[in-house]
Amino acid sequence: MKKLKLLLVTLILVMSITSCDDSDTIDTIEIIKKDVTITSILPVTATIGDIITVNGQNFDINDTYNIFFNGLEGTVTEVTTTYLKVAVPERAKTGEITINYNGKTINAGTITIVNVFTGHVLLLTQQEVEDFGANNYSAIIGSLTIGWDNNLTPASIVSLESLSALTTISLPLKIEGNTALTNLEGLNNVIETGDLIIQRNSALANVDGLNSLTTTGTINIYYNPLLSSVEGLSSLTVADLLYINGNASLTSLNGLHNLTTITDSLEISRTALTNLEGLNGLTTIGYELNINYNDALVSIDGLNNLTSVSEYIYIERNPLLTNLDGFISLISVGEEFEIYSNDALTSIDGLNNLTNVGYSLDFDENSTLSNFCSLNTLIIDNGFTKLNVRRCAYNPTSQDIIDGNCSQ
Repeated sequence: MKKLKLLLVTLILVMSITSCDDSDTIDTIEIIKKDVTITSILPVTATIGDIITVNGQNFDINDTYNIFFNGLEGTVTEVTTTYLKVAVPERAKTGEITINYNGKTINAGTITIVNVFTGHVLLLTQQEVEDFGANNYSAIIGSLTIGWDNNLTPASIVSLESLSALTTISLPLKIEGNTALTNLEGLNNVIETGDLIIQRNSALANVDGLNSLTTTGTINIYYNPLLSSVEGLSSLTVADLLYINGNASLTSLNGLHNLTTITDSLEISRTALTNLEGLNGLTTIGYELNINYNDALVSIDGLNNLTSVSEYIYIERNPLLTNLDGFISLISVGEEFEIYSNDALTSIDGLNNLTNVGYSLDFDENSTLSNFCSLNTLIIDNGFTKLNVRRCAYNPTSQDIIDGNCSQ
C-alpha cells in the first residue's frame, strides 16, 4: 500500500513539471507580420478631395497608416487587409505618394493631381505670386498675367519658382512690364497656353523656363532689351503666329529648331541677329513673312527648308543683308513678294527655285542690286510677268529677262 502511494505522488510531480514546461513554450511564441506590398493606386489622376484607393497586401486594420502626397498628409477614410482609401489633401500636387506605418516608409507610386483654377489671374507682386503658387494649381481655365495691367504700374516680381505646379493655361499667358524678372524658371511644367505674350521686361535675359511648352497660339516677344536667347522654346513644333520684335540683344534663334509650321505669320524685326539659323525646321508659313529693320542681319540662312508662304513676303530695311541664299528651297509665294531698301543686297541667287508668285514680285531701293538672272526659272520657264524693279542698280523688266538681259 505504501509503495502504491509513493508511485502516485511521483506521477503527479512528473505531470506537474511537464505542464509547466508546456506553458513556458507557449509564452515564447511570436507572431511575425509580413511587410505591406503595394500593387496599384487608383485612379492615377485626381483632383483635390478625391478618394484614392491604394491596393496591396498585408495591411492590418489595427495599424495606423499615414499617407502623404509630396509631403502633404491626406485623410485615411478606410483600412482593410487589401486596400487603403485616402482623400487627396488641399494643395496637393503631382508627385509621389508615400505611406508611413510602424516606423516604416514605403513608396506607393506616382499620382497626377489636377487642381484647377477657373478665372483670370493677375499677379503684380512677389507676394501675390507666392500666395497663388501655394495653392499648387495645375491648370487655369482663363488667362494668367504676370506683371503690369494696362501698362500702369511696373511689377516687383523677381521669381516664378512657386508656380511650378502649373501645366495648362487655357487663355493667354502674359509676362509683361517686369523690371526685376531675369528668367522664367518656375514655368518649366507648362505644356500648353492659349497665347504667349512676353513684352517689355527690362531685365529678362532668356525664356529657358518654357522648355516644356509644346502647344500655343500666337507668340509675341516684344521689346525685351536684354533678351539674348529663345532656347527655352525648343519643344514647340507648331505656332499660329510668331512675332519677335524690338529685342535689341537677341543674337540667336537657336531653340526654334523644332518649329516646322507657322499657320499664320512670322515677323522678325529690330533684333541683333546676323542670320536666321534656328528656323531650319520651318517648311511652311500660312500667311505672311516679315523680316524688317534688322541692322545686323547679313543673311537669311536658317530659312533653307522653307518651301511656301501662302500670301506675302516682305524683306525690308536690313542694311547689311547681302544675299537671299536662305530662300533656296522656296517654290511658291501666294500673293506678293517685296524686297525693299536693303542697301547691301547684291545677290538674289536663293530665288533660283521660285516657280510661282501669285500677284507681284517687287524690288525697290536696293541700291547695289544689279543681277536678276536667278529669276529666269520664274519668268522664262513659268511665264511670270508681274516683275516690278525700281531704284536698284539695274532695273530690268520681265521682257528684259526674257530677252537675256538679266544683269548689268
